[in-house]
Amino acid sequence: MGDESLSRTQGWLQAAIQDPARTTGVCDVITASSTLGPEERLAIYQRGYRARLLECMRRHYPVLCHLLGRELFDAFAVEYLGANPSRSRTLGELGARFGDHLAATRPDRHAREEWIDLMIDIARFERAFIEVHAGPGMEDGALLQPPSLPEPLSPGWAHALATPAPSLRLLILSFPVHTYVTTVRHGKDAPPLPPRSSTHLVLSRHNYLVTVTEVEPPRWHLLTALATGHSLRQAALRAGVTDADATTYLREWVARRIFTAISLPEPVEPERTTERERSSVRDHHPGTGELPTRLAQREPAHHHRGPAV
Repeated sequence: MGDESLSRTQGWLQAAIQDPARTTGVCDVITASSTLGPEERLAIYQRGYRARLLECMRRHYPVLCHLLGRELFDAFAVEYLGANPSRSRTLGELGARFGDHLAATRPDRHAREEWIDLMIDIARFERAFIEVHAGPGMEDGALLQPPSLPEPLSPGWAHALATPAPSLRLLILSFPVHTYVTTVRHGKDAPPLPPRSSTHLVLSRHNYLVTVTEVEPPRWHLLTALATGHSLRQAALRAGVTDADATTYLREWVARRIFTAISLPEPVEPERTTERERSSVRDHHPGTGELPTRLAQREPAHHHRGPAV
């Protein structure tokens, strides 16, 4: 069998295993054994593949599986896997879009039910927790010292930019599901379901330990604005906090390694007019003090991000 023929056969087998409905041509590829026909032999791989993926989904979302029960959870997971087949060589990304899928395909579109909202929130929280726990962190990186941060009245403070740690995740949920998840993970079989309450969460990792912090909306919005590239002044205005509070919060987040670098704009020297340009002004506009058009329309200088503090 040539390389091209082998590649076609492998592609067919992969598609047939991922989609049990695709059995066209099975007898042309798979032979019968002494006890099983081609379709039955293929079905062994199809069932095993799906069972392995479902096991991974249950491990990725143990609390959601606990809430729904295995049968209902598997039904949602099978639907998700059909719409989002595995495309990665590892299984870490298998359930990455599960929460979004549940939100997009919720069965209560016309009369929204509270348990569906809770289910989606738990899925999104469990996924964020996995990403923080298993993803890159800053355990081996240098720690910024809060005293090195700029003061509110110092030059460049308003334009300071903060670089978030790769482990940072920010969530707005309709329920405080982090308390429910913690209770279930500690082995309690039937904790009460959390009441609906808008919840702003910050997930990060420090010394290989995942921390989950519930914060007030202004602090969450400040953190989100900084993490998405807004300057300190812009972030403070967006969050509705004072400059002093913004600085205090930023120092706290740097100490917790939520931010890994603070960049300040380099100072820009004022433009200087050369002697030749001054002569040109006098020659073209004697006594008026006006600049010729080619100088008056010069583009203003732009600030550039400077080295990390």
